[in-house]
Amino acid sequence: MKLAWIAGLVLLAGCATAYQPIGDTGGYYENQVALSVAGNPDTYTVGFSGNGFTDMARVRAFALRRARDIGRQLGYAYFSVQGETPKSHVTPAYTDHEMPVFKPAIELTIRYYKEKPAGKFLELEPVTNAQ
Repeated sequence: MKLAWIAGLVLLAGCATAYQPIGDTGGYYENQVALSVAGNPDTYTVGFSGNGFTDMARVRAFALRRARDIGRQLGYAYFSVQGETPKSHVTPAYTDHEMPVFKPAIELTIRYYKEKPAGKFLELEPVTNAQ
């Protein structure tokens, strides 16, 4: 009985939304808000939407991971979270009867910097090639 319970937990953990582009089961998305002009940092909205098996901590962690990945791709050294908007919602799921399913989601406003900014920020670790 204990083994069946553990197997069920492992199976449910595998159902959580993976780190992936937005699709039917959730994922990340981004939109560029402001272009870098005269040394001003680029600003993006970065979001992540989970399914009913994904908790809010995982959703936020994946949104921050996507923000980090974008910064690396664009060649920035730092970023800061300028704003955080909850986008979670409840949708009905239909089996034998209607059941509400909570789907956590978040959208972050991110500013990227080439030079170390004042205030709170996160540093992007340099990407190294493992040989």
